[in-house]
Amino acid sequence: MRARTLGLLAAQTLVLSALGCRAVPSHPRWEHRLDHGVVRAEDPAQADEVAALVRAALPSVQALPGTHRRPLVLHVVEQLPNELMDGATFHIVDLPDDAGNGSDTYPLEWIEICADALPRRRLSLIAHELTHFYLGEVWGVLPQVVEEGLAQLVSTQVDPRYGAEIRVENAVALATAISGGLTVEMPRPAEASAPADGEPELVPWWVSGEVDTSQLPTAREALALDANGMWTIEDAGSQRVLYGLGYLLASRIGVDGLYALCQRARAEGLERVPAEWLFEAAELDLEDPLLWKPAIRGLLGEQEHLVFVRRFDRRR
Repeated sequence: MRARTLGLLAAQTLVLSALGCRAVPSHPRWEHRLDHGVVRAEDPAQADEVAALVRAALPSVQALPGTHRRPLVLHVVEQLPNELMDGATFHIVDLPDDAGNGSDTYPLEWIEICADALPRRRLSLIAHELTHFYLGEVWGVLPQVVEEGLAQLVSTQVDPRYGAEIRVENAVALATAISGGLTVEMPRPAEASAPADGEPELVPWWVSGEVDTSQLPTAREALALDANGMWTIEDAGSQRVLYGLGYLLASRIGVDGLYALCQRARAEGLERVPAEWLFEAAELDLEDPLLWKPAIRGLLGEQEHLVFVRRFDRRR
């Protein structure tokens, strides 16, 4: 049978969040006040729209164990510091001398999202950033890569429709890094317009992404990266691999399992949850990524297959 190549990662943007550093926040002019904070944007309708999405996502985020209850500051901006980013959570590096401590004007921590983020993924993006923003002190020992995976996991629960796309991106990125890609059964192009009561013939397609493997750390090295370390990896495909690894671990361990590991690490006086603990809890081999293939394939179900078909149709 004939195999075809379907590249899925070339145009994907990323959410590189979890506490980057800025001197001061941006200040869009329109405000939408919330009971628990403020959303600011240059357009009042956009501020209202984002505020509604915050209200939709917040209950699931605040239901996580070990979250803060603190005022939210979220700004919708035209551009973030890194062109790969369409959402980020920042903390203050250097407060002005006359600034209040943690006020709306000079918050100690805030979220920025890009105004041009795809409408179909804004709820997922906001849920992702809210997760970073509200995670409390106990979570501070979780490796950054896994925190990104946790934020993705929460976002897929808040927005299941976009969650299938996240799982597809993660599976393709991981499979590309490990073995060059993966095979997906797809309708034969000539039969894509077959009658609704007919079953189109399926043929194997080789699906791969664009990953500069020279920039990829090992799994152990990836779990040692902090937020700044993740930002130093410039290749978008390699960034997606790190997100995929974080999601694979987080989805297999679960929220409560991750929280228990963080509590254990803090009780033992560790600065970070060890990689060995995480891979043992996820039932994955730390040293041999080739053994992850069944787990990666397990990310893909019926909804994910529909994502492949939609993207295939756009590339016919």
